[in-house]
Amino acid sequence: MAQNFPNTDVTELNITPIENLERLAQTQESGCLYLSSEGIDWLFYFRLGNLVYATHSIDPIDRLERHLRKLSHQVTSLTREVCHQVRFYVESNFSPDITQFSDYQGIYWLLEQNFISESEVVLLVKQLTQEVLENYLAISSIEQQELLSPPLNLPIFCAISLSNYVQSCSQRLESWQALGPEIVSPYQRPYFFNNAYAQQKLSEDQQQKLSKILKGYSFYHLASIFDQDELKLAQKLYTLVKHKAVLLREPQPPYHKLPRFYKPELAPTNPVVEEIEKSALNLSVITQNSLPTKVCKIVCIDDSKTMLQELTRLLDSENFVVHTINDSLKALIQILRIKPDLILLDVSMPNVDGYQICSLLRKNPEFKKTPIIMVTAKTGLIDRARAKLVGATDYITKPFSQEELLKMVFRYLT
Repeated sequence: MAQNFPNTDVTELNITPIENLERLAQTQESGCLYLSSEGIDWLFYFRLGNLVYATHSIDPIDRLERHLRKLSHQVTSLTREVCHQVRFYVESNFSPDITQFSDYQGIYWLLEQNFISESEVVLLVKQLTQEVLENYLAISSIEQQELLSPPLNLPIFCAISLSNYVQSCSQRLESWQALGPEIVSPYQRPYFFNNAYAQQKLSEDQQQKLSKILKGYSFYHLASIFDQDELKLAQKLYTLVKHKAVLLREPQPPYHKLPRFYKPELAPTNPVVEEIEKSALNLSVITQNSLPTKVCKIVCIDDSKTMLQELTRLLDSENFVVHTINDSLKALIQILRIKPDLILLDVSMPNVDGYQICSLLRKNPEFKKTPIIMVTAKTGLIDRARAKLVGATDYITKPFSQEELLKMVFRYLT
């Protein structure tokens, strides 16, 4: 149920995005402030003027998974399988509507299942809220806003003063600003390029490790893998980026919709940039904590040889060995022999379809936890209930890009 937002007019030219939140905090209201800006929905849950939680509509479950992966360095119960269970629980029980707070519901489910403690819930809530607010402070305008009633039956784990969050986020945004125009977003994806500068400044070991690590993960995702702060990682890589030894690709959709942190009109002074360069090239936080060196085996099952060739091309990497199977009748025998780390399984095949193969695999104790990704045609509607029943881990819809496929694979293999 919507309420009037006190003393607020989105048409006022002098109203900044942060002032929208500050007005609600000052009135000590309780409710959910919904805002829309450039195709992104934002939701801020207030309790008596304090901020309980914040989320936005760009892949909230991926955001939660990143923070769970980061927390898993300290909390051993947060295994890869548990993180998969959270995603499945949320996607099975809540719609994509942002007002459902699906990521918050996922955190609550983890607590109910005793995978995390209440203190760890508070930590997750604070970290996720800070990340969302940090991105929100970078937007330039609000197109729509509405104050909604507080959600029913949603527990409150902490309610923090808005000013505390804003102070921290503002300081971090200033630090991000100092990295521009070379680095403009934590969703940019660094790739190592072994040019003359890299060969001069880095040891051979560092060059080899960076070439394996910097291959498509965003700064945010790298931070979760190495249990580091994404801002500090970006600062460490800044000099390599500046000298083209690390190349940055644009954020992968849909993250390209999120605001850039660098604003040309707010460019920092030279001393700030010089200080960053002095602290850069200390790459120990990355090179001493490399990604697992295991070469993962991936089995692709599809009756189309053309599709299998395309999957092999897209997965071409020194970290993967790809096995292709185009006869579904022989799939089980070959899978038992190969013992893959992940299976890409076409849903619609003659003789034995993907559902049947998945069901048979799950009955074998050896493959109960193996990630099985169902591959479905663009026009096909995968039966989620049936997929859940047979034990599918996830699904991907054709056609997909290399980035989309690698994101799915890395989700279950890193």
